[in-house]
Amino acid sequence: MYSFKDGTLFHQLAQKGALNRFIVEDLADTIANCHNIATVNKKKDFGGSRGIALIIKNNAKLLKQSFSDVIELEKIDALFSLLSHYLSCVSDLLDNRRDSGQVRLCNGDLLLSSISVTDGRPSLFNPNNTSSIIDVLYDMSYLLMDFKQRDYSRFASLFFNRYFDITGEGERGLCGLRVLNLFISIRAASWALEHLIQSENLNDKQQLEQCIEEAKKSIELALKILQPQKQILIAIGGLSGSGKSKLAREMAPHLGNARVVRSDSTRKRLAGVSLNQRLNFDGYSAEMTERTFKVLFDEVAFGLQCGYPVIADAVFSNPGHRSEIAEIARNQGAPFIGIWLEATSKNKFERIKSRKRDVSDADAWVLGLQMKYELGRIDWVKVDSNVSSDEILTTALKLIDN
Repeated sequence: MYSFKDGTLFHQLAQKGALNRFIVEDLADTIANCHNIATVNKKKDFGGSRGIALIIKNNAKLLKQSFSDVIELEKIDALFSLLSHYLSCVSDLLDNRRDSGQVRLCNGDLLLSSISVTDGRPSLFNPNNTSSIIDVLYDMSYLLMDFKQRDYSRFASLFFNRYFDITGEGERGLCGLRVLNLFISIRAASWALEHLIQSENLNDKQQLEQCIEEAKKSIELALKILQPQKQILIAIGGLSGSGKSKLAREMAPHLGNARVVRSDSTRKRLAGVSLNQRLNFDGYSAEMTERTFKVLFDEVAFGLQCGYPVIADAVFSNPGHRSEIAEIARNQGAPFIGIWLEATSKNKFERIKSRKRDVSDADAWVLGLQMKYELGRIDWVKVDSNVSSDEILTTALKLIDN
C-alpha cells in the first residue's frame, strides 16, 4: 500500500501552483531513465501495430455499445475512423519500434495522480501494482495526455521536449514524432471510457455530471490531437545570455505541440552524458559542433515532415548555419522566422552568472570568445532582449501573428 504526505502528488501541486519547470524536467529525467533501464520485450506478441489495433478496436466497441447515448455516435465514428487511418499509416513504424527494443516493461499508469514529490524528487508508483509491456512512448503519452487534459500546456511542452531531448525520440531513426499523437489520442479515448464506466456507479448528480464532462473533454482532446497543426520553423539565435532558450521554452506552448530542438541538448545527447552534466573541451571541438548541427538540422527537418511546428534554439553565429536552417524551411514548404536576440554585454554576463541548472555550459569565458566572432550579415529579425522575458515573448509572438 502506497502512502504519501498529503499535498505531494503532482496533480495536487499543480492545483495549488507549486509545480515549476525544474520539477517537471526532473520528472522527464526520471521517466526517461526508467525507460532506459527497463527490461526489453523480445517477443512479438506484445506491442507493435497489432497491440495498438486491439486497443483501438476494444475502445470503439465499448463506446458504441454502452455510451453512444452520452457521446454522440457521429463523434465516436469520426474519432475511430481517424485513429484507424493514422494506425494504417504508421503500422510498420510501430512494428519497427517493437523489433528495435522500444517495447519494454513499463509502469503503465503514469498520471499526475500517481506521481509524488519525495525529498524534492519525483517518485513514481503504480496504484494497481502492475506493469505493462508497452512501447515506452505509449507509457509516457499517458502523462502527456494528462497534462493536456488538465490544460497545463506549459508543463506538457516542458515534459514533452525534455523527454525527447534525453531519449532522442525526435530523431529520424526512432520516429517518435510519427507515432506520439496516435498514442496521446488513444490514451485520451481510454481516459474518456474509464470515466464513463465510473459514472455508471455514481449516485451523486454533481459527481456524475463532472465525470461525464471529463469524458467528453477527453474525446475532444483525442480528436484535436490528430488534427494537422500549423507548420512553421522558428530559429532563435544570439550570443550566450541573450535569452534564446527561455524564449524558445516559453514560446513553444503558444504554437501547440511544438518541438524545440536545442543545440546544447543535442550536443550532450550525442556525447552520451546527462543534460545537466558539464562537457569537457572535446565536447566543443569543431568536429563535435558540426556533428551537433548536422543532427539538429535533420531533427528539425524531420519534425516539419511529421507536421510539427519546430523551434530551433542555437547561437547560430555561423552564417552558413543560418542559411542552412532557413533552407530547411524552404525545402519543407514551411514559413520561416529567424529571430536574433540582442542584449548588452552587461546583461548577457549577468544572466550567465545567475543561471541555475541550465543545459548550457557557456560561462563568462565562453561569452568573451563569442563576442569576438565574425557574425557576418544578420538578416534575421533583431529583437531587443534587454527587456523582461514577457516583453520579449510578446514581441516574438507578434512576429508569428504577422
